[in-house]
Amino acid sequence: VLMNHANLSPLLHWVYGHMGISAGDRTVQNLSYYFDWSVMEIFGTITSGASLYMVPGEMLLSAGEYVDFMISRCITVLYITPTHYQTLVKEEKKLGSLGYLCIGAEKLGYDLVRSSYEQVSAGCRIFNMYGPTETGIISAVLEVDREKNDYYKELYGVPIGRPVGNTRLLVLAKDMKLSPLYVVGELYISDHSL
Repeated sequence: VLMNHANLSPLLHWVYGHMGISAGDRTVQNLSYYFDWSVMEIFGTITSGASLYMVPGEMLLSAGEYVDFMISRCITVLYITPTHYQTLVKEEKKLGSLGYLCIGAEKLGYDLVRSSYEQVSAGCRIFNMYGPTETGIISAVLEVDREKNDYYKELYGVPIGRPVGNTRLLVLAKDMKLSPLYVVGELYISDHSL
């Protein structure tokens, strides 16, 4: 899927404005450059003036070495999938410098969020990020509220959140009309120009 400036620009502005990533931050390039989410990881970092730390591919296969690398470089921003993050949590090493933990590309479960509280500092902002490549990488984000642990547990996962950038999210029924609250429908994603 081709990325264009019109899709990427609103997302990057959201990263600066809402998340607050800036020149003092340090992002580790955790994702392969051909994975769509790496576009946000790379361009969200370098266009904000933050530092991007490249990790040797073989180090990504060793959770212990990878966590040690992040600790030694005082990494503040981590974009990661739940599956990969789970391997880091098992290392039981605190990522105290982390200010932004951005988890996405797969369903984020309650247990992993709860485990992350022990691995990061109390000031670390944790985000559940959702979006197919075709809609500009990230379409919806939920900043995890540590006070809502019981709520997330009841839902059997963390919600995808609210739209970002120039995105609109609609849940439509089969007749293409808005679904009422608590009625099953299909998620449609568009930009505000539609």
